[in-house]
Amino acid sequence: MTSAPPTNGPRQGASTAMTVAEGSLLFAAALFVRLATAFVHSFDGPYGQDAWGYIDRAQKVLDSGFALQALHDVYTMPIGYPFLIAAASLATGSLVVAGQALALLGGAGMVPLVCAITRRLWPSLPRWTGWLAAGLVALCGQHVTWSIALMTDVPSAFFCTLSLWAMVRAGEGERAGRWLALAGFALGIAWSIRWAWVAVAPSFGLAWLWLLWKKRLPLLHGLLPIVTGTLACLPQLIITLRHPEGLGIRWSGDWRPQNIIERSFYFAEGQYDYTWPMGVYYALPAVHPGWLTPVGGVAALWGLAHCVRRGGHTMALT
Repeated sequence: MTSAPPTNGPRQGASTAMTVAEGSLLFAAALFVRLATAFVHSFDGPYGQDAWGYIDRAQKVLDSGFALQALHDVYTMPIGYPFLIAAASLATGSLVVAGQALALLGGAGMVPLVCAITRRLWPSLPRWTGWLAAGLVALCGQHVTWSIALMTDVPSAFFCTLSLWAMVRAGEGERAGRWLALAGFALGIAWSIRWAWVAVAPSFGLAWLWLLWKKRLPLLHGLLPIVTGTLACLPQLIITLRHPEGLGIRWSGDWRPQNIIERSFYFAEGQYDYTWPMGVYYALPAVHPGWLTPVGGVAALWGLAHCVRRGGHTMALT
């Protein structure tokens, strides 16, 4: 009796990868939750003065025929979200509807991505852990709120999550160059929507260096995310070079550490008085059930302990 010839075995992550049916179901469920919330509260998207600033800038992008050189005035926010709103409005016929649709689709789209990332990073865990991770995002009160508001938070977070998923796929080795190109492009869009995502550059950079070293990728593959990321940021780079003063957000100069104990603040719009010191409001997400932190924080600690116990995964820890 002869033994069977050796096989290459299943591709890494193939046995636990999220199926198209699962992803579609997660997306549809998350979208339903967000649409139902908006419908129940009769909320059409605009929230605060920033929303109307995005709409105004999107209208100027439309009026210019998407010609960035025609935008002569200084704008202190990234151009990515207004640019996407203007483009989406060509299909919706309304800038407000387009802005809310981007948030809705981005919020729902993050849910299957989180499931897919969880499954591929930790293939040894039960399949339901992917659903659990997706459920935390799908039902998180603050995430649902951001997903129905005309704000940059969720659209930018979606592209950052898409970039992370592409990095994970690149780490599996198959078509790494294409996945790295997508990772760079998606992260570039996230940056051009919201400045804050620059904060993830170090962790993504470490993951990128790990891939180059561990997978022995060709130099061309290593340069792809830099090229595609630059292309995604190109509209913002053009505007920034023309109006570098736009990087100086007017209220950032008044920030100082002692603000956490202050209750009154003075802005160009007037004086703002708060009941509690500002530090209380910043600490609130750590305990408020409407945020992801109380449940997600415990889940993250459990996940980190699991990584350490099983030897860890370099890119997951990064």
